[in-house]
Amino acid sequence: MERLEELARLIHERNRIEASISKIIGRPAATGSIGEYIASRIFGIRLSPSATEKAVDGYFTEGTLKGRTVLLSRTNRTEVGACIVARYDKTISDFECLSL
Repeated sequence: MERLEELARLIHERNRIEASISKIIGRPAATGSIGEYIASRIFGIRLSPSATEKAVDGYFTEGTLKGRTVLLSRTNRTEVGACIVARYDKTISDFECLSL
């Protein structure tokens, strides 16, 4: 029973943390949404209003890429990775950003 109580406490704590993260990013605290939020702040990307829009996660807001679309992907790794912006299939999105 002791382990079950500990698990319940940890789940309650995780739910509280996820609610706080959701308030910051404006979306559910899923790994992908968190990664998109971080990339949007670092690279000047305005995220699409819908988190479920296919093939386009956002639009560059400044620089030579201003107005171009981007597809953001976050690998599920524990360390913070670099982001590479690569040319992508224009029929889907202008660019794809993958963390390594």
